[in-house]
Amino acid sequence: MKKLLLVVKHEQEMLRFQNTLENYFLGTIHIEAICEDTVVPGVIYSTDVLLTYSDLVHAPVCRSVRYESYIPLTVTLTRSTYPAIMQIPKDELLVLLDDDEDSARQITVLIHQLFRGDLRFLSLNNCRTAPTALAFRGDDWFIPMMEDTRTDLVLLDEKVIDRSSLLDIIHRLDMDADLYRGKDMIHPRRTFPAVNSFNSLFQEHTRSEDRMSMIFDHMTNGAITFCRHGIVFDCSAKVQSILHMSREELLRCNVTQLLPLSLNELVNGQVSEKVIEFDGSDYILTIIPADSEKDRYGLLMMNNFDVEQRRFIRHRKVIVEKRNTAKYDLQDLVGTSQRLAICKRTALQIAKSDGAALLLGESGTGKELFAHIIHRHSPRRDGPFLAVNCAAFSPSLLESELFGYESGAFTGAAKGGKAGLFEAAHNGTVFLDEIGEMPVQLQTRLLRVLQEHEVIRVGGHNTTDVDVRIIAATNQDLHRAVAEGRFRKDLYYRLSVLPLYIPPLRDRREDIPELFRFFMEQRQVEFALSPALRSFFLTYPWPGNIRELRNLVEYFSVLGKSVVGTEDLPCSCAPVPVPIPEEPMPVPQPATQGQTETALAILLDHYRNGYRIGRVEFAKQMTQRGYFMGEQQARAILKKLEQQGLVTILRGRGGTVLTEAGLLRATSADVLV
Repeated sequence: MKKLLLVVKHEQEMLRFQNTLENYFLGTIHIEAICEDTVVPGVIYSTDVLLTYSDLVHAPVCRSVRYESYIPLTVTLTRSTYPAIMQIPKDELLVLLDDDEDSARQITVLIHQLFRGDLRFLSLNNCRTAPTALAFRGDDWFIPMMEDTRTDLVLLDEKVIDRSSLLDIIHRLDMDADLYRGKDMIHPRRTFPAVNSFNSLFQEHTRSEDRMSMIFDHMTNGAITFCRHGIVFDCSAKVQSILHMSREELLRCNVTQLLPLSLNELVNGQVSEKVIEFDGSDYILTIIPADSEKDRYGLLMMNNFDVEQRRFIRHRKVIVEKRNTAKYDLQDLVGTSQRLAICKRTALQIAKSDGAALLLGESGTGKELFAHIIHRHSPRRDGPFLAVNCAAFSPSLLESELFGYESGAFTGAAKGGKAGLFEAAHNGTVFLDEIGEMPVQLQTRLLRVLQEHEVIRVGGHNTTDVDVRIIAATNQDLHRAVAEGRFRKDLYYRLSVLPLYIPPLRDRREDIPELFRFFMEQRQVEFALSPALRSFFLTYPWPGNIRELRNLVEYFSVLGKSVVGTEDLPCSCAPVPVPIPEEPMPVPQPATQGQTETALAILLDHYRNGYRIGRVEFAKQMTQRGYFMGEQQARAILKKLEQQGLVTILRGRGGTVLTEAGLLRATSADVLV
């Protein structure tokens, strides 16, 4: 719940104002109040909003207050004070018994400007000699000062908080103003408007309004500025002409009443363009939305255009609507393991280049997250980031989504055609997830984008130059797909310029506790794990990787238990470690014929260069050649080769070398280098 702290000088005023605020907001915010008599030395008061007089902000009573925002306290008089003030003799010298300078200034300005400009106010120091003194009922702090004086005392009803301060609180705490509309505890019919608040606002905005009015008066284009509620703040003469309304009439309207627009399009969105028909003419609307968080006004530009401009405008509209940015960054990667740290460093190095990147890893390891990070740290970070899952579309739909289409290219094609993702992502990045599922006929077209940097829309003949970076991802063994003819070999080598292997969760088990805590905090749940369950997590193979762990946290959270154990595991998790199910990218498995020959080729290359190879380097080179594996899988393959008599695994850090039989096999076979 948001907090408000009221600070004034005297306790009587503090209690009155606090009661007013509590009756107005009715528990929707937490209200606390202190004064010079009640402040506790050494106590720090923390609040979202501080409400006090301007001269108290830096006074000793506020030194122990920590606040996010400050609202000046504005006060006014009730209308019942009018008779008492009007009975004061003309041109009378008098003193206002109010020892707060800001409060006294507000009240004297109010009296002068509303009904008694002839009265002459003296400073509080003259209270014992002035003919007349004004005091507020309920205040008694001044009584000792006025003893044994001949000053006439005129009692006024209590001063009250002005509506402007209440509205400032609603606005500053981002509350729903509609809940308080017409619900003033300080009813405007019972009070005078606080002239001081109107004057300060007028002085603050007069110069800027004059400048804006001069700009609007000389604009040849239609322009409207509006607040976060869509209310027109100002407009140009061109808009008045288009809408056939005067400026005074427009200032009373909401933009949504004038034009076919929704409030969602006007507030907290992205810059957008929209084509509308109004009064028999076509207009292009360019909308710069208002920002409710920063209290920033929005701008709407309204211009008509001829038929020749429509195609260009619609093309830009598609691009603007599809524009997107990467959402994730390095701080979204949870974990401190060495394997993850290596991935982070490699991703940042890949980001510096502009070549195609290929992200390799099992399902649920976070490949898309790494794609976002690479874009965020690349020179294209200010350009669009567009993602598409190649397995989610039929071949024909995927083709039109990626390359766009011309008008009439197929039944149901939009009039005027449509730009594809490659055109929309110009100067940015396209992320192709599940690239292994892309049909072979589309792979040829994708290869042209990589080689020639141009696209041809479906049903079209003209080429369009595009400048995009492609990041692809897969959980498949693309090397095997190439061998089976399911993936083009030339496209594979074009995409794998910058490969990045993302390890499965079982290869970074030290990150499991931190990931578990992260997902618990994300769901705002709290429960403990039994020792048996913690041990199970460290041995479980996690075939679904991080996605499976996140789902498991969600499952545990709905059980409502304070401690969960192995008996609470869902049926999808076996109570004991199980073998990893066979997937399109099998890890681990016994070495296949292709893996064996690839491994021998790597060992032969090191033999010819006169040095040995360790498991880490061996796993890295196998991954680069399409066999995605970690250190443990590399150990299994080398052990298998040793059992066949093809290699010798030396002790310690000696590495692995070919035997005579292995050397003969590697040099005589048709191996993949």
